[in-house]
Amino acid sequence: MLLTTVVFLPLLFALLIAFWPQKATLRFLALGLSLIEFFISLLILKNFDPSTAALQLVEKQSWIARFGINYFLGIDGISLWLVLLTTFITPIIILASWTSIEKLENGFHACLFVLQTAMIGTFLAFDAVLFYVFWELSLIPMYFIIGIWGGNRRIYATVKFFIYTMAGSVLMLLAIIYMMLLTQENLGAMSASLLDFYKLKIPFVGGTFSVYRRSYFLPLPWLLQSKFQFFPYTPGCQTLTSRPQPRDQSFWQVLC
Repeated sequence: MLLTTVVFLPLLFALLIAFWPQKATLRFLALGLSLIEFFISLLILKNFDPSTAALQLVEKQSWIARFGINYFLGIDGISLWLVLLTTFITPIIILASWTSIEKLENGFHACLFVLQTAMIGTFLAFDAVLFYVFWELSLIPMYFIIGIWGGNRRIYATVKFFIYTMAGSVLMLLAIIYMMLLTQENLGAMSASLLDFYKLKIPFVGGTFSVYRRSYFLPLPWLLQSKFQFFPYTPGCQTLTSRPQPRDQSFWQVLC
């Protein structure tokens, strides 16, 4: 249950922060909670065995058995450091934006913790549908952070950001469904497991385009110019302008 704790504990912190009544102690509370999350995440490092390339600390429960969708978390040598980096950066963000956020401080710090849950979830999810849920969850706090604490044209920037990212979401969902159908055809049973996806030999699919487009690799800077221009300008907030990408992008590419 260690991975589940690391993923969803920030979500509980977000609820606590959202309804915390004392403004004078809010930032100190948020900082303390973020440090708790960081120290708990160090337990992953303590229990991680670097001598093996196998997936570790696996947590797997049936979710939607009919379609082969599971609650499937695991960690490898790459995602380990991405998770630790995420939990390490969050307290720095809170410190860096200590005097920069002057309104709705509860909401801002709650959004940070929700975003932390979403980012860690994308790094640990080994089920494509579960990954997709965490991936899309990261849109929600980003939407509010830009729309509430952004610059003068924050509403314009928020709408453009939402439309841009949702376009990629549709392509990614279609790619996941397509690959699940391929697992049924090639492996005999439908599955959303990334480990089963790796067994498939597939052509270039929409997932690659959606990931690359949402990673800003494609030459469409005008679509996201407003996002960077009107994002809350604090040293901490600027680290949030990049959302997590799949741990192994070969999942989306040619597996021949």
